[in-house]
Amino acid sequence: MPNNICNFFLFPLANPNKMQRYLKKAEKKLSRSCQNIKNEVVKKRGFNFVSQHLGLWTQRAHFGALEKKAQRDVRISAECNLCGKCVRICPMKNLKITDRRIVQLDQCTLCYRCVNQCPQKAITVLVHTQVKKQYQGIVGLLK
Repeated sequence: MPNNICNFFLFPLANPNKMQRYLKKAEKKLSRSCQNIKNEVVKKRGFNFVSQHLGLWTQRAHFGALEKKAQRDVRISAECNLCGKCVRICPMKNLKITDRRIVQLDQCTLCYRCVNQCPQKAITVLVHTQVKKQYQGIVGLLK
């Protein structure tokens, strides 16, 4: 997920070489996992006491508040040309064109699709800095 958050400095977009390394490593891991399944080897990771409480503290306790804030923190700048692409691709139907502007309906789930697909780079969610480069998916990174 962090690779689709395009306007936050801690989550830079990966370059094509780095992405190829990630894919190669992921393919090895997937192959190993498939082999384990075939051989009926069960491996559990992250189920120890420390992992459970760390996950509870870092993810569940804080992400809910962040998501609640984000529900109503979509901003559309003056550069918006009302093309409507964001309205069409929003899975939550959070955006709507009314009175020659786009309004939000307080249902954002931080998917960042609108931010990454806006041709004018006119939308921000939660982190309101200028969008310099948009995430176009893994296919976009490999070009």
